[in-house]
Amino acid sequence: IAAGASGNNAEVVAEHLAEANITGHDSHGLIRVPQYIADMKAGWRDPKAEPEVVFEKGGILRVDGHYSFGQVVARFATEKAIEKAREHAIGLATMCSLGHVGRIGTYGEMAASQGMTAIMFTGLLGQASRIVPPFGGTARRFSTNPISISFPYKSDGPLLLDFATSIGAEGKLRVYRARGDDLPDEWVLDPEGNPSRDPNDFYAGGTILPLGGLHGGHKGYALSFMA
Repeated sequence: IAAGASGNNAEVVAEHLAEANITGHDSHGLIRVPQYIADMKAGWRDPKAEPEVVFEKGGILRVDGHYSFGQVVARFATEKAIEKAREHAIGLATMCSLGHVGRIGTYGEMAASQGMTAIMFTGLLGQASRIVPPFGGTARRFSTNPISISFPYKSDGPLLLDFATSIGAEGKLRVYRARGDDLPDEWVLDPEGNPSRDPNDFYAGGTILPLGGLHGGHKGYALSFMA
């Protein structure tokens, strides 16, 4: 709010980030606040903007986020998709012009809580989001392009898949770097293309390997490409 966000938008983002920390996903929690503030100061984010349905027909809709916070837009789109599914047996929503959506499993949990299944994936475009190399390569070409699939099971515990198509989310590297720890394995390539467990090598211009790493990364690369 102090940086210019509307009260509703700030509440949605704050709730999402705090919940991510509480559920053990520090990579998508309050560590993201400086990133969002920087986006606002750079003019990449309109902190007061509200999402809008710009196309709607049957069970499908398109949401323009007007460069609002990703959590605000994704929650709105998920709610609309749930409404569509109730009416048409399936709801398909696409989103554009929005910021980082946070932990995408959140939106699958929303659908599961309503007795519905959901699939969501996020394919990012633009030079700034390119941090993953093609399998066998070293240059930044893809985003981490996460995928989430959810099914209702118990009221407080759906069946949930939520992971990046890279070997780890970029936010995980932030957490390891902040703690001064090495990565669990050779998750990254340094700027010269050498495998590394040092998260600082990524921020020096390296890359995050696709899911599967140096030998099985063709699968993560293919998932990322299709997302």
